[in-house]
Amino acid sequence: MVVMRGTPRAWPEGLRASLPLGLPVAAVGMSFGILAAPLLGGITSIVMSAVVWSGTAQFAALSILTSGGGMALAAGAALLANTRFLPMGFAIAPSMTGGPLRRFFTGAVLADASFVIGHRGGGRFDISALAWAAPVQYVAWVGGTVVGVTGASAIGDPSRWGLDVFFPVFYLSLLLPELFPEHAPGNRRPRRRLGRSDHPRLDPHRAARGAGSRRGSCRTHRTLGAASVSWAVQHRR
Repeated sequence: MVVMRGTPRAWPEGLRASLPLGLPVAAVGMSFGILAAPLLGGITSIVMSAVVWSGTAQFAALSILTSGGGMALAAGAALLANTRFLPMGFAIAPSMTGGPLRRFFTGAVLADASFVIGHRGGGRFDISALAWAAPVQYVAWVGGTVVGVTGASAIGDPSRWGLDVFFPVFYLSLLLPELFPEHAPGNRRPRRRLGRSDHPRLDPHRAARGAGSRRGSCRTHRTLGAASVSWAVQHRR
């Protein structure tokens, strides 16, 4: 049993790692609510987000319906978009434990963000982190849809407020840990016994290089994120 304490440092790793993604997920969910409400109706749009919980599938179905396609074609597009969860499920299966019911519920909360947060490299997944990453993503997605539905008339075109920028930024933030796996949380090589020449404290030049590498990686992450936002804003203009 996990005891939730007031300090974020004491929260489960997956929950802490998913918090920064809550805003872009809510923004994309708001965009869906704004676009879907006039076509599907407010209640139907909210129920769809609560049940389907897949931005890719929902936008795929919405694009088909907007262009005049039928419900069967829209459902097929959504189903095709969600087939990506099949290889993702195969990937996490070796790391899962427990009975069929536990495996079923773990698979049910699998999402793009939780898949990346739980990844530890080398085909390994932290199933606890994967599961704990789901609540923030679900609440943000459904909550964003509710805000978009209720405020559709006041908000207007999502691109007017820059909400369309969050979609590429969100997926870029998921891609960064895969581009720099050596700096991803929980993906560290086992420690070995250090000799005198290997110890960072006894080798100031090596310690300086390591610190510089960590700072460089953080700067790279921030620079790529800022560049993607700037590019999206300029492209929209």
